Amino acid sequence: MRQQPPPSRSRASPSKPIRLVLPFTPGGGTDILARKLAPSMQQRLGQSVVIENKPGGNARIGANYVAKAEPDGYTILLTTNGAFTIAPFIGGRPPYDSLKDFSRSP
Repeated sequence: MRQQPPPSRSRASPSKPIRLVLPFTPGGGTDILARKLAPSMQQRLGQSVVIENKPGGNARIGANYVAKAEPDGYTILLTTNGAFTIAPFIGGRPPYDSLKDFSRSP
């Protein structure tokens, strides 16, 4: 059986800076992780990685920001499980759907 070649890409990726969104304040564990991770991402992807802290609402503000961003792969959420597993049970329903808003469309 002959294997098919991988599909070609129509554009070079990434072609613009990547936003790494953290739904927490600067200086916490997730922020420290992001600042250690960003240089490796920049080197491997050949593109700038900008860290954006969007704290508040038990991670809902940052998660909602990413959920509403254009689904082009340039806005990435780095969070703990709280934004998806705990937030729906405290403080009412979040303004995003944890499964639908963060899934890649086929």
